[in-house]
Amino acid sequence: MPLPSLPKPKPKPKKPKAAKPLAPRLSRTRRPPELEPSDWQTALRRQFGREQNFGLQNLGSEPFFSDFSVSNPDSETRYRVSIRSQALGRNFCTCLDYATKDPGTCKHIKFTRAKLLQAKRYPYQAQGALFAASVGRCLIGDEMGLGKTIQAIVAAEFFARHFGVSRVLVVRPTSLKHQRKNEFARCAGRQVQVIHGLRAKRQSQYAEDGFCKVTHDETLERHADLIAHGLQQHFFARP
Repeated sequence: MPLPSLPKPKPKPKKPKAAKPLAPRLSRTRRPPELEPSDWQTALRRQFGREQNFGLQNLGSEPFFSDFSVSNPDSETRYRVSIRSQALGRNFCTCLDYATKDPGTCKHIKFTRAKLLQAKRYPYQAQGALFAASVGRCLIGDEMGLGKTIQAIVAAEFFARHFGVSRVLVVRPTSLKHQRKNEFARCAGRQVQVIHGLRAKRQSQYAEDGFCKVTHDETLERHADLIAHGLQQHFFARP
């Protein structure tokens, strides 16, 4: 006679992942021993600026590098903030603190940047894209899966909108070329041309108009002359 089947053990419920601890809030009465008094006061002002319930209105047409109106409903005051870079000294505010103290402690600039970095992207992704756009070139070295591609696409958009960049070349392994095309379309709303075919076809593709072209690393060195020739045709054929 067949033996009766034993009941299967119930799977153990998975423990919920512990939430990442938030950065500790600085005390206004006790200075952390690792901070000098001046650094403590600067950090307190930055913390205060990030936590304010100010009103924010974009006065320009660009989403990040623009002019903003920051209003305080409690004091009924309003200031104009200009965001131009990740660098502290290149942003501006019309408040008295900005004119008389360290520009990095202006609560209106801190509030504006914190609000902008919360929109649509994770804060570290927005920071990486803004940093790349402000310094001109950099290496994004985040771990796999943290969104380096999105940061690079957003940085490319910054270059196009604010610095006159009209062509972008993306170099990826063959298996990821079409994936990068789809990501550009999803994140930036741009059409992307995937370079393919024999040498003659690739030559005509590099010479065609288009903001972004995707190729793979295996042919990059062999076709460096085609890329350079395509860039020359693009720039020097225009009046």
